[in-house]
Amino acid sequence: MDRYLSAWDELIRFLNSMGKAFTFVSSDVVEKVGILREFRKSSNSEHYETVEKMIKFEKENNLINRQQAPSKTVTAYGSRTLLRLHRALKFLLILIGKLAHNEDEGKVSLMGYNAYHSSPMSKYHPWIVQKAVGLAVYMLPDRSTFIKKMCQDLTEQQIADTMGVCSESMDAVYEFTNALYSKYDVMEIP
Repeated sequence: MDRYLSAWDELIRFLNSMGKAFTFVSSDVVEKVGILREFRKSSNSEHYETVEKMIKFEKENNLINRQQAPSKTVTAYGSRTLLRLHRALKFLLILIGKLAHNEDEGKVSLMGYNAYHSSPMSKYHPWIVQKAVGLAVYMLPDRSTFIKKMCQDLTEQQIADTMGVCSESMDAVYEFTNALYSKYDVMEIP
């Protein structure tokens, strides 16, 4: 879990590089990473060492509320929080893959739009959030400007290679986590 959260620290840097329009996304991710870090520091921290331990602990102790999402009266729990990050990870790995292969005619806005709608995120977002994401990705620059901002000292080939490796690693983590959520039947928690 700790390495997973450290990886998210790097992905937050990537989100922040996407400009002010993505501040709301970055803030949401920072909040969720913070929640999971609090679980790692809690009196039950041994149950939050791995994703599988967390899911098993929360299932066995009936901490997963399938009826409603956390609110002022319903406490957040790790499995739900990580599931939100899991869906965001799919969006980012698709986007990074598109950037690596220079898809969608180099238009990062189109890459972002297609990545969002190809990921499970859009399925779970209300209409207003979908529109906000659409506006945020519309404001992204073209690929060359975006890449120069992120990777000033790398060649085009180095950037493509790095993003390809990154995308593959993210996909492996995504698939592993997906298998755990499916195994314990917690993929559809609110």
